[in-house]
Amino acid sequence: MLNRIACGAWSVVFALVSLVAGPLGCTTPDAGRSPSVVDSSGVVILTYRSDTPADELAWRVSREPIREIGGPALTDVPLFNVVGVVRLSNEGIVIADAGNRLLRFFDGNGDSVATAGGDGEGPGQFRSIDFLGVFGRDSVVAFDYSQQRVSVFASSGQFVRTSRIVARDRLARVVAVSDDGNLVVVTPRTSDGPTGAGIHQDSAMYALYHPNGTMRQELGVMVWADGMVVEIGGGTFRDVPPFGRQTTVTLRQDDLHLSHQERVEIKSYSVS
Repeated sequence: MLNRIACGAWSVVFALVSLVAGPLGCTTPDAGRSPSVVDSSGVVILTYRSDTPADELAWRVSREPIREIGGPALTDVPLFNVVGVVRLSNEGIVIADAGNRLLRFFDGNGDSVATAGGDGEGPGQFRSIDFLGVFGRDSVVAFDYSQQRVSVFASSGQFVRTSRIVARDRLARVVAVSDDGNLVVVTPRTSDGPTGAGIHQDSAMYALYHPNGTMRQELGVMVWADGMVVEIGGGTFRDVPPFGRQTTVTLRQDDLHLSHQERVEIKSYSVS
């Protein structure tokens, strides 16, 4: 049984997901079984057949949610623009409420236990919330892009510390955190790419940062996300296109995993 999280602007619903036993398409093929091979325009496609019935290769989701947070039940300050949710080891739930510049802490029953942050530039406050993660023994980290800093909170909601991200000459984004608190930071290289009107795929410099905000090592320039250049009145400006392609980043121990929406693959890199 798995708990799957779905986020909405006004409520966060936890659905009970039942994973049916049996080999899935992502499992290792049976030893000795040969795949069918198709060469399509120079691309080799390998297809492995599974003995598991097609109707068993799916998650079963209950009709009713097992937990609901927000909506009419949250009458004090409704959730607005949820950008992240993490689950703590004690079954607690932390929600990044970017619209209200708040971190909302709930227990396993969905009852509110603490609120942290708020709009401002003081310790533990936010001008924006753009990333939420958890590391170590339920330390919660949130990144404020507007102020280029990360703030760490205890599982109780108590503020612990703030560190400013020291990037070279561009605004940075925190996109992942490791179990020991190291941060994956990207600095998009938009000025290095195409400048004509249209949608362009931007690259970014990936780097590993210490928890105090200083760079540990550069990991290299890799694909990042789509950018859009618009021409208006003889000038140009950049924006984020609707439904643009993005890269999902995770960091586990000493392995960095990247998955871009355009490609059916996950690339892994050692950062030791």
